[in-house]
Amino acid sequence: MGAVSAVGADQPLGRLLAAALAAVVDELHERLADAGWPRVRPMWGFVLLALRDRPSNIGEVGELLGVTKQAAAKVVTSLVDEGLVERRADPRDARAAVLGLTPGGRRFLADAETAYQAIEAGWAEAAGRRDVDALRRALSTVLRTRYGPQEPRLRPVL
Repeated sequence: MGAVSAVGADQPLGRLLAAALAAVVDELHERLADAGWPRVRPMWGFVLLALRDRPSNIGEVGELLGVTKQAAAKVVTSLVDEGLVERRADPRDARAAVLGLTPGGRRFLADAETAYQAIEAGWAEAAGRRDVDALRRALSTVLRTRYGPQEPRLRPVL
């Protein structure tokens, strides 16, 4: 494997955004472990955020994650086992289950938001609050231009 180049302003923006995302995810998982969530899996956040807004089913989770229903069922089972998601009978289809957040799932999301605030505070300390606020405005503008006023659905892309 070749040498890794230094982080710098001459790097393509996409590469810097990918590296920044990796840093955020790593620190998020560290902070969640410190808050009592040591077994966080990468796909959990996408599912929990989707369930925050409305109940869902295995097929929709699979579509969100870009995986088969079988793979989605494994992710959901891990969330159920951790007490973050509950399965309820679907009143429209006895063969299906409706997925929803438990109080533990809501606590997890609240802890994740607290962790994001701490991570952002670290960025502001490193780069300055004005630069972090300018970055947020620029990214928001780019996303609104691309997707319109609605927040785009968060999903794994890698």
